[in-house]
Amino acid sequence: MAERRPLTARDVKSNVEGYSEMSDEAFARRFYSDRAELLALGVPLQSQRDEFTGEELYTLRSENYFLPQLDLKDDELAALQTALYLLEGKFAYAEPLRLALQNLALGRPGFNDAAT
Repeated sequence: MAERRPLTARDVKSNVEGYSEMSDEAFARRFYSDRAELLALGVPLQSQRDEFTGEELYTLRSENYFLPQLDLKDDELAALQTALYLLEGKFAYAEPLRLALQNLALGRPGFNDAAT
């Protein structure tokens, strides 16, 4: 959904991981549920009707979901890196967390070899 143009539900189904293998009926239920969940999380999925085709078009604007700059103190970053180390092999999102911590640590003195 990181497109600059509005997408139809068919486009979303084809391009968003996890949707393409679903039946149309399962996709419709899941897409409706996911839209409600995004809204509950404060991430509005905007929709509009295409004036020519009548299809519903969806837009997920990055300014509505990107977080502000996160400035962690060194001890906070170290605590997160320690938690990641202790959860090795037990946390499904260990790799994305490791990469996120690496980005947060980039350029900090003493954190050049962040959580590898």
